[in-house]
Amino acid sequence: MINKKDISVVIQGPIDDRTFESIDSYAEQGFTDIIVSTWEDEDLSLLEKTKNNFNVVLCQYPDKVKIKNEGAKFYIAKTTLSGCLQAKGEYVLKVRSDELYPNLDKFINNFKNHPNRIHTTNNGFWKHIPACFSNHIFLSKKSLMIDCCNSIVRYCLDDSGVDDLAAEQVFGISFIQVLGGSTQNWKEEFKNHIFITPCHDLPDHLHSGQSSSRYRFRRHTDYPNNRPDGKHHNLKNLYNHHSEIL
Repeated sequence: MINKKDISVVIQGPIDDRTFESIDSYAEQGFTDIIVSTWEDEDLSLLEKTKNNFNVVLCQYPDKVKIKNEGAKFYIAKTTLSGCLQAKGEYVLKVRSDELYPNLDKFINNFKNHPNRIHTTNNGFWKHIPACFSNHIFLSKKSLMIDCCNSIVRYCLDDSGVDDLAAEQVFGISFIQVLGGSTQNWKEEFKNHIFITPCHDLPDHLHSGQSSSRYRFRRHTDYPNNRPDGKHHNLKNLYNHHSEIL
């Protein structure tokens, strides 16, 4: 039986004035190995409000000026990878520093029931993007996460070719490849290897809503509701369960 002590939490991304709430939330849910993986120029004093134990991993920006980073895919992969390399657990729960999931009971129960699948949510799991994989929060074996993120980092640092893949596509394709599957049959691979828990099963979650975009809003509740760009983020445009991937 998988327990929370077997799962390390990697909180990745820039630090803001509420990231400490994420540390508190995961600690209060019983996770004991919590890692904040961020950048060397971030203000770590913002994390001092927490009274819970956590470790910090500081990442250096790449020397290269030109990297493939649409949708911050390099930043996501690099900080996730660095956090995973310090994780003690056999499994890693990857979350964002600008989001909050105070009740992951359903998510973790789904993982316990289907431990061989990669678990994620419907947050940005677009139907119209081939091999799209929601990369806001996901959970799998640490070894698989490391292989996937290593592959993405190498792809992003290779400045040959055109960067024509969305961040969600890069993660979807990389997971399929490290599992030894065929990207041409990505729907079948997803149906066999991915489990989607819709955000409405995660009470009181707060999602980022593209805090770095022109919309400039953060931490809205009840995804996909309450987003100024909600005409795109609605249930009919999202895969809400892997059985919908036809």
